[in-house]
Amino acid sequence: MIAVETTPAGIRVTIPTGEVDPSHLPVVEEVIDPGPVKACPEAWRCIGEEVTAQLDYEPAHFFKRRSVRRKYARRHHPFAAPIIAPLDTLQDRCIAAPGLIAAIIVGKYCDHLPLYRQEQIFATRHNVQIPRQTLAQWMGLAADWLRPIYETIRTGVLGGGYVQVDEPSAAR
Repeated sequence: MIAVETTPAGIRVTIPTGEVDPSHLPVVEEVIDPGPVKACPEAWRCIGEEVTAQLDYEPAHFFKRRSVRRKYARRHHPFAAPIIAPLDTLQDRCIAAPGLIAAIIVGKYCDHLPLYRQEQIFATRHNVQIPRQTLAQWMGLAADWLRPIYETIRTGVLGGGYVQVDEPSAAR
């Protein structure tokens, strides 16, 4: 999707919005209740819910995952703060689920598909329009999320005192 804006100087600028519209995809819904509610459900009443929609991917299959987190308040303590189950996502307000990000990483580094090719594949085979800039942002998100693993491996390799590298001999 592209937004068109006009600057004060009268120049028209097209800006990719980066929004993904998964409304035509099937929905998998999961309801997540907080631990205290599961332990004693009769002591709580549902006062609302938080719904988070993410775009997920199983090999050759896109779908929308809806996580419904119900809000609860104590029946006998109406002025106590309500509780809600925590949401496990890589980043707040990110539409990409971990399965989709993993598929993009595997496509890029194992299948040697650059992001522009993945963008084309998603559009032609799955009818899902994901801008290349959005794919790149998700790659950066994954890199940040995997940084602790990288640092642990790096510390272990460099802590051994001897690092061996297999390089082709340089032509002289």
